[in-house]
Amino acid sequence: MITLPRPGLAGAGGTARNDQPGRTAPIKTGRQGPIKLRQDAMKGFKDKSFSERLSTAAEAKQAKLKLLLNKPAADDPAVLRRNAERQAIAAAREIRAAERAAAKRAEQAREAAAAAELAARQQREAEEREAARRAEEAREAAEQVERAAREQREAAEKAEQAAALAAAQKAARDARYAARKARK
Repeated sequence: MITLPRPGLAGAGGTARNDQPGRTAPIKTGRQGPIKLRQDAMKGFKDKSFSERLSTAAEAKQAKLKLLLNKPAADDPAVLRRNAERQAIAAAREIRAAERAAAKRAEQAREAAAAAELAARQQREAEEREAARRAEEAREAAEQVERAAREQREAAEKAEQAAALAAAQKAARDARYAARKARK
């Protein structure tokens, strides 16, 4: 059970009085048990007065001014050395950036060449497949023409044999007929 603070009592629900510094009082917080609070926990804290704040601000301003006045001149060797170091670092950074850009362009060129070679190889393979397909079609067409010619020859031979057979049968029949007439 948590209790809410009441006027005149210290803490978040405790029972300590304001007129007795240093006295601790239990606070009801549920299962955790009582928690002890000290009344003089913030005793060392004091607000600064206006004059103290003004003097602190003036001291800070003087310190900044002192730093600004103690700044070395532009022609001081230390300043010149630092500027030279900065310029060298900047130049090295630009060189590295240019090297990275050149490497990136070279990589892109290699990738483009590889892609072009792949496309050319695929084109060649497609052309070879098309040529093989056309050759196969031509071979099949030639086989069909040859098969048709053979079938035509065989049909002509059969017709010729049939005609020869029919002529032989007619000749035999005519011979029998003539023999029969001759016997009468």
